[in-house]
Amino acid sequence: MEPFIFHCRNNGKDGFIRLGLTFRMSNEEALAEARENTPLLRRSVTFYMKTRDVNELLSERTRRKILEEIRGNIDKSLKDGRATAVFADEFVVY
Repeated sequence: MEPFIFHCRNNGKDGFIRLGLTFRMSNEEALAEARENTPLLRRSVTFYMKTRDVNELLSERTRRKILEEIRGNIDKSLKDGRATAVFADEFVVY
């Protein structure tokens, strides 16, 4: 998934997160479905990330947990397979 930037709040101040994700899919059908629904997947990730506190994102352990939760959310939205892993190509908090 191409990197995207979204707004967040950091201790009452405006901030931004730049996030680039790569998904490992269980089969070609799941990959095709994910590509076809990229805008919906991006929106799902954005809504989820806006529920997180920016300070949580500074911990590598928490980032891994967040990626696993994103994988689960993506997995639930697929009909033809599974998202078996999610990797952060970029994960920058401004």
